[in-house]
Amino acid sequence: PEELQGPTGTPHTPLALLIAVSTAVDKVIAHFSSARNVVQKAQLGDSWLSPDVGYLLLHTLCPALYGLVEDGLKPFQKDVITGQRRNSPWSVVEASVKTGRSGETLGRPPWDAWSPFPARPLAGRVWAHCSDSLRAVHPTGPNTRSLHNLCWRVAGLAPLSSTRQKFHAFILGLLK
Repeated sequence: PEELQGPTGTPHTPLALLIAVSTAVDKVIAHFSSARNVVQKAQLGDSWLSPDVGYLLLHTLCPALYGLVEDGLKPFQKDVITGQRRNSPWSVVEASVKTGRSGETLGRPPWDAWSPFPARPLAGRVWAHCSDSLRAVHPTGPNTRSLHNLCWRVAGLAPLSSTRQKFHAFILGLLK
């Protein structure tokens, strides 16, 4: 397969990005597999009682998802006011949960308009497929509003200074 340069300059392939996500998910599932009932699952999911789950999420799952979304992202997007703005997986999240006038989530990052992804991005194809599937199942309603509210709350957290931290917090909020 074609080898690409990652954001840190390390070579990676699209398949390696998917394997990293799959491996992280397997580790999280294995963490919960010892639970025999709902109470034990809740305890295993509480990072105060089980610090391992926090480590798994923050050091395996979140970075793997960040890398997948970041793959192929153009470095900048056009901005009417500032001319250009740096792209990041967090900006993809913000664009994905942007609401329209009637309050429904528009559901697709606007790469059709300002194209942060080149023609063949793995993350762009995966994200477009997922958002199309989600719209087909539940195009509007309280769940889409919840995504917007979660994004808005994460964006307002002053201690989260980097886009990576905001992306990770959003993923943790989704898992809550």
